[in-house]
Amino acid sequence: MSHEMTQMVKDSLKYAGDGNYIEMRRVAQRGVQAYPEVPEIHYVLGCCYLKLREYGLAADAFQNAASIKKHIEEEMLLSFYLTSQ
Repeated sequence: MSHEMTQMVKDSLKYAGDGNYIEMRRVAQRGVQAYPEVPEIHYVLGCCYLKLREYGLAADAFQNAASIKKHIEEEMLLSFYLTSQ
C-alpha cells in the first residue's frame, strides 16, 4: 500500500474516531477513486456507510472489498502454482 493510500486510511479512521462520518466518507470515496484495486479502502468506506445507516451502499462496498481480495488471492495461488512447476 502506498504512503498516500495509507494516509487516506488513517485520515478516515481519525474522522471515524471523531464521529465525523461525513468527512470519513469523503476521504474514503476519494481513496476508492484513486485506488480502486485496494480492498482495505472499500472496507473502510463500507464501515463509514454503516455508521451513516446507508446499508445498501455499505453492502456494495463490502462486496467490492471481498471480490478484490478474492481476485488477489486467486492470482497469488496461480502465480505460486505456475512457479512451482
